[in-house]
Amino acid sequence: MTASPERVEEVRAALETALSDFQSPTPVDLRLETGRSRGDDLVWVWGREGHGAGFWVEQAPQGTALLVAVADFLQDQVFDQLADTWGEARPPCPGHAHAPDPRELDAEVWWVCPRTGERIGRIGHLGRS
Repeated sequence: MTASPERVEEVRAALETALSDFQSPTPVDLRLETGRSRGDDLVWVWGREGHGAGFWVEQAPQGTALLVAVADFLQDQVFDQLADTWGEARPPCPGHAHAPDPRELDAEVWWVCPRTGERIGRIGHLGRS
């Protein structure tokens, strides 16, 4: 199944938005590429050591759920696997050793501390003043 170019771009833009939150404590050089696998469109995230993971465009949710899904994907499938970030909590949860969870709350997307339930910041806005 082929996704529309607009849908592929929507997924790519969501990944770019969420990626900005993962650049602490040290930036990581990643690249996004679009491609196909098993007949479906993917947006691939590649690290410098050649590790890559693809996010399925056709299975991607719509609206705010898309940003939550790509943030979760980046935590579980990309940053957990990169040599540069292995073992780090990304993005950082202030005062804790764990990472915050991506969640939709009140029709917005947030990073939330899994221990306290505190909202750390909106996805795509960490580190901005």
